[in-house]
Amino acid sequence: MKIAIINGSPKHDKISSTMAFIRYIERMYPMHTFEILNVGMKLVRMKIADKSFMDILNIIKNADGVLWTFPVYTMLIPAQLKRFIELITEKGVDDFFTNKYAAVLSTSLNFYDHTAHNYMQAICDDLNMKYVGFYSAKIDFLMDIKKRKNWYKFMANFLFHIENKLPVSKRYPPLIYSNFEYQPTAVNPTVDNSKTKVTILTDVRDSSSNLAKMISQLKNAFLDQSNVEIINLYDINIKGGCLGCIKCGFDNKCVYRDEYVTFFKEKIMNQPIMIYAAETTDRFYSHRWKLYFDRIFHNGHTPSLRGTQMGYLISGPLTQIPNLRQLISAQTECGQANLVDVITDENENSELIDISIQTMASNLIRLSQLEYVTPPTFLEVGGFKVFRDLIYGIGRIPFPSDYKFFKDNDMFDFPSKEHTLIAIGRLSSILFKFKKIREKFRTKIGKVMIYQPERMLKKLDVEKEKKFMIKA
Repeated sequence: MKIAIINGSPKHDKISSTMAFIRYIERMYPMHTFEILNVGMKLVRMKIADKSFMDILNIIKNADGVLWTFPVYTMLIPAQLKRFIELITEKGVDDFFTNKYAAVLSTSLNFYDHTAHNYMQAICDDLNMKYVGFYSAKIDFLMDIKKRKNWYKFMANFLFHIENKLPVSKRYPPLIYSNFEYQPTAVNPTVDNSKTKVTILTDVRDSSSNLAKMISQLKNAFLDQSNVEIINLYDINIKGGCLGCIKCGFDNKCVYRDEYVTFFKEKIMNQPIMIYAAETTDRFYSHRWKLYFDRIFHNGHTPSLRGTQMGYLISGPLTQIPNLRQLISAQTECGQANLVDVITDENENSELIDISIQTMASNLIRLSQLEYVTPPTFLEVGGFKVFRDLIYGIGRIPFPSDYKFFKDNDMFDFPSKEHTLIAIGRLSSILFKFKKIREKFRTKIGKVMIYQPERMLKKLDVEKEKKFMIKA
């Protein structure tokens, strides 16, 4: 059989750690042909010649199956592969993919690899491909015979599906787009932003679009128009997508000589208020947004929006794309920012959109003045534990800047530093070996759990507490 390997890595297949898994499979399945298509490398500048694009499509057309391969970049696929997927729709060549069996191979640290897999399965469903599954790998998997065996079995299952023409189940229904046209009403600016800068980042290209109108409505809600800056990603000189070279890990300096690093440092990092305004494109935003997110990697694994109040203006069927909604929450939390609101045009009610935008503008300023950030959930806590373990170990070699940041901010929080609780836990584990003690404790477990909060509440001086809160 012929398997087309769509390589989304910006690196050549001979130096890509992701493609090392393919070279292994080539050795293990010599009876099959694996045609490697380096679309990531060809689209580093987000452009590809028509002939090269058609050559790739013809190989896919003649293949029995398609294996999408890529490193996970900022919770999704690389911008280069995102652009390739956009071109499929823009050029109307979906038929080259119809009914092809498909699978996904990704390499990552297991940091939001699931959102990348969700996206790719949805894309395969949209292209009417027969999606078999994904394999999430780390590069060191090839060093472990048991994990190599698992990878071998995954490919065996994929090839078995193709050979026996087995049916597959679809997970994602087609997106339904609306023709609704947002008609904003004149707004009286009432939100005082004189002491707080508001930054709106967008990729809008059509001044008559719903998104452009929503941006204008938000800006007009603020009293000080001069303190609202709208930045279009297409006005920033970004020469290409992240190359995955990791050279920035030593001193946060990117190999590209363009405007991105300066723009990010001066206009994005730790701004008091940031609005992301975007239209949905397939199951995410446009490749320009993905380019922006990927290039943030020059800043390492350190949060870049600490304390920022985040708002979103989204044009498109966001509620039909739960994976994107999770990405919005995850990116905000992992940036240690505060998600104030996400406003879309999908409710098809101009008056409600106006009210929502006005309310978000007010909330952005108020929460910024309070310096409020929602407590982290698993989205942030789990993600940072992945990076903590990496950077504490082998990761300190390529990412010394990250190591310094984590150390300075006391983020190497293992083993637990709660020594008193550890001592109590060890003592209780000994005492609980006695049945009578164990049963007595079982009847009082509820009171034990609430003991410390109740003790604090009894001692609470409300007036003193209020004074402290107001002062803070």
